[in-house]
Amino acid sequence: MPRQLPPADTLRQLLEYDSDTGILTWKPRPVEMFRDNDKRICATWNTRYAGKEAFGSIDLDGYKFGPIQSSYFKAHRIIWKMVHGTDPKGQIDHVNGNRADTRIAN
Repeated sequence: MPRQLPPADTLRQLLEYDSDTGILTWKPRPVEMFRDNDKRICATWNTRYAGKEAFGSIDLDGYKFGPIQSSYFKAHRIIWKMVHGTDPKGQIDHVNGNRADTRIAN
């Protein structure tokens, strides 16, 4: 059974989801999200990741995946929780058979 996902509010705070393309992007993070409110680390993170695609790696089974809070999750499960507010129950089927197609309509 897949591990429990972070809360939907946390996911929405960290990520932006484009339902037309299925792409997740990292949102800029405030300094309060970094240990010791380190402004340098915050600026470096935001320069490197904010506005860029998240969960762009593909696993051996063809699913997009990526890290949140030191744990790896599949993108389609993250998207489900962001859109519906709850963890998906069981498997999520990709209508067109393309596991990397993370549009909610698929």
